[in-house]
Amino acid sequence: MNDYAIELRPCDSQDDGFLFALFMSVKEEDFAALNWSPAQLEPLLRMQFTAQSQSYAADYPRAAHELVCFNGQPVGRLITDNTAEAMLLVDIALTPEVRGRGIGAELIRGLQAQCAADRKPLRLHVANTNRAVRLYERLGFVVTGETEVRRLMEWRPRP
Repeated sequence: MNDYAIELRPCDSQDDGFLFALFMSVKEEDFAALNWSPAQLEPLLRMQFTAQSQSYAADYPRAAHELVCFNGQPVGRLITDNTAEAMLLVDIALTPEVRGRGIGAELIRGLQAQCAADRKPLRLHVANTNRAVRLYERLGFVVTGETEVRRLMEWRPRP
C-alpha cells in the first residue's frame, strides 16, 4: 500500500494559474539553452500554453481534463479522450517535486485497468526525447508508429 493519496478531480477555471505554472515547469527545460530569464520566457510560454489548450479543445472536445492531487495538493494534470474504440492519453504532466515518485506510473496503471475492463487499447503520443518513453515501455506499451520527433505507443489488455 502506498504512503500517499492520489486523487483526480475535474479541472476548472480556478486551476488556470496552477496549470500554467505546471506547463512552464515542463517546457522550461526545452528552452534552457536560450538562457532567458523567467520574465523573458513567460510571454512565449503563455502563448504556447494558450495554443496547446485551444488545440486540445479542438482536437479532443470530449476529453476529460483532470487535476492530479497528491495528499490534497495539486501536483499535475491528466487529459484522456475515452472513445468506444480506444482511450487516448492526451497529456500527463507532474510538477518537478513529485516526478520519479511513482505517481505517473500509478495513474497510467489506473488507465490500463479501466481499458482492460472495457477491453480496449490505451494509446499515447510521446516525444522521442521524453524520459517517459522508458516508463511507458516498462508498463507494456509498444511503438506502433513513429516520426522523426514522436512515437505513437499502445498498450493492449490481455485477451
